Amino acid sequence: MVNTTKNKYVDFISDQHFMKCVGDLFKAYENTKNEYTEKQFYKNKIDPIKLTFDMKFNNLTEKEMIAAEIQRQADKNISNFIGHFHEELMGGITEFEHIKNAGYDLRKVDNTIFAEIKNKQNTVNSSSKETTYQKLQRFAETNTDAKCYWVSLIAGNSYCEQWNQKFEDRTYNHPRVYKVSGDRFYEIVTGDKHAFMKLCTAIPHAIDEYLEKYTSTLKPNNTKVYSDIYSKATKNGVSVTNQLFNDNFNKYNGFPIK
Repeated sequence: MVNTTKNKYVDFISDQHFMKCVGDLFKAYENTKNEYTEKQFYKNKIDPIKLTFDMKFNNLTEKEMIAAEIQRQADKNISNFIGHFHEELMGGITEFEHIKNAGYDLRKVDNTIFAEIKNKQNTVNSSSKETTYQKLQRFAETNTDAKCYWVSLIAGNSYCEQWNQKFEDRTYNHPRVYKVSGDRFYEIVTGDKHAFMKLCTAIPHAIDEYLEKYTSTLKPNNTKVYSDIYSKATKNGVSVTNQLFNDNFNKYNGFPIK
């Protein structure tokens, strides 16, 4: 049900909760601006073969190549933070809750709605998609009145339909498991078909007001990672590119490259 209280930003979430979510996302952005370390750079396995193609075909220096990879990693983290923003935001809608590590991203407190929320559908591989379906199906089977949704916030069109899908040799077609676009899901949880549009309209104003109180810091140059790898490469008598190969494939046959 739509909250009829006159709010500053949207009429289905309190201003206080809205700004808390904006603030949490701001802090997440700020954390991505910390100077990267070599350990962070290698935390998720990089693809030095792709980086070499990127460098050669895009006419980048080795330093620019590493800076671009750091930015890619940061952008991937930001995409995850945006999904968390929506989860937290919708957790402030009356009768809904978002609890970290609860097994669902959003739940109606009477157990009639469960949702798994993704920022973009095309970022989910087949294995993860099947796992998501199985999770939603368990919620539907455990709660006989529940409708369970796989939400794609950024989708190609507006839709809400039963989710029937075949994964290799197994077909899933539970009658209360759905896939839904962001706009239609916001309508489901608020009762307002224009709720998502209202949110999109409100976000720039909320950000501007937040930044009147808090200053965004500049991105670091992130030169330390390059400097550290360059130092190792020099010591080992190889190029920075070959040092990336050696660091990444240090347990593969034939490495390190000399």
